[in-house]
Amino acid sequence: MKRWLTAIGICLLIGSWANAKEPYSPEYSKCLEHADGNDFNSRDCNSSEFEIQDGLLNQKYQKLLKAVEEGGYGDEQTDTRLKKDIRAAQRLWVQFRDKNCEVHYLAAGGGTYSAVAGTYCMLEMTVQRAKELKDLLPSE
Repeated sequence: MKRWLTAIGICLLIGSWANAKEPYSPEYSKCLEHADGNDFNSRDCNSSEFEIQDGLLNQKYQKLLKAVEEGGYGDEQTDTRLKKDIRAAQRLWVQFRDKNCEVHYLAAGGGTYSAVAGTYCMLEMTVQRAKELKDLLPSE
């Protein structure tokens, strides 16, 4: 059963990588092309792109906090509570992402593919969270 799940996971990853465009960097697509299906290389591509996407996520997070500080969401009491809740939600989200991706890593059954599954999970969840934060911004 694990082998089937791993095979399905690989097919999904390959399909996702084949369509790697926005919001990914152009370097990510190039890296995956040169990875040539090698798990170590794919893991390295995911890790490098994660660093880029994590930086973008942090920019969105800071931009959102600044927008709240500037009072764009309501009265002062609402903005104070919103800022506190955004910080708490982000901390909890990081914990969830890390634990969820650990599950993906372990569920992949060990071996070199586990690292690919774990790093891809981190990348995908980070991209999705950045989109969520962007959607909360008043000007974007």
